[in-house]
Amino acid sequence: MSMEGSSLYDLVKRLDSACPSYTSMMSPKSTEEFIESFYTYIGNALNHLEKNAKHFSNQSEEALSATLAAFMSIPGVRVLQETYSGGHVDLTFEIGFGESCKTILGEAKIYAGPEYHKKGLSQLMDRYLTGRETQGAVIEYVKKRDIKGIMGKVRDDFDDSLPAKQQGPTEDHSLQWAFKSKHLHESGEGIIISHLGCNLYVKTVEN
Repeated sequence: MSMEGSSLYDLVKRLDSACPSYTSMMSPKSTEEFIESFYTYIGNALNHLEKNAKHFSNQSEEALSATLAAFMSIPGVRVLQETYSGGHVDLTFEIGFGESCKTILGEAKIYAGPEYHKKGLSQLMDRYLTGRETQGAVIEYVKKRDIKGIMGKVRDDFDDSLPAKQQGPTEDHSLQWAFKSKHLHESGEGIIISHLGCNLYVKTVEN
């Protein structure tokens, strides 16, 4: 029996038209498609924060992550804060239903230099990731001007210092103000970390 013309079919078509990254996350054709659609989806959430930067520029890391979690959480996508995975990880992204559910862990920092960013990476690699995950994320809330230069500085530092057993140079990311790095986990697995910049700079009379 054809699904075309049914209310379920129409709903799926509308969802796919309104938010293709969501439907791709729910029923990806490959691991690569899932990863690409996930980061497109989180990119939309970061864009929401940026458009409302004047409301969030004075907020803490925890408050910013709470807003991000609320914006992203819809049926099939759960974003949890301070869940336990060898420690209290800032953000846990659970995508899908039942046994097909995929998990990505993330740390969030307000930019305070490359070393502070690397602290978030170390927390992920040394405490939270078990090695079964292929992906992780460090989200950088940047409240200073020139996010492009800031994230470029962080990337250059990673390529110079190769932190957390980084395997080779960093790579470009599909998102703006972002890059990827691959790190050797204690399990022997290589894990790709996405470093995502969120521009929360607000120009005032003083600056």
